[in-house]
Amino acid sequence: MSREALGKVLSPLRKSQRTIIMLVVEAMVALRQAASIPIALALAQRVGSQADCALTRVYRLLHNPRLDDLVISREMIRTLARRSSPLLIALDWTEWHPPLRMLLASVVVGTRAVPVSAAACWRQ
Repeated sequence: MSREALGKVLSPLRKSQRTIIMLVVEAMVALRQAASIPIALALAQRVGSQADCALTRVYRLLHNPRLDDLVISREMIRTLARRSSPLLIALDWTEWHPPLRMLLASVVVGTRAVPVSAAACWRQ
């Protein structure tokens, strides 16, 4: 997904939320991983802050109750649905840290699947 497409997906969010998410996504792409400490170190280097401050920003983003993931999912699906090819959604039901299960919905893009929604459920 291009930077412009990501900007459209994040457009309903506040500017401060868009900024930190863009920085975190850029770090994840550059690092090719989703570990919080390397992301924070890359973020600190990018914005010129202390590593501990950057790590705090990452954790605040992850635990922000005002960040509505359904809004982001809806915008991501809208953006991906604008493609000329049909929208193919893959569902994955995975056993995850017993007794939890995770249901993941992803949009298939080429040979990749872009997660758009996830839910953890208790096993019954």
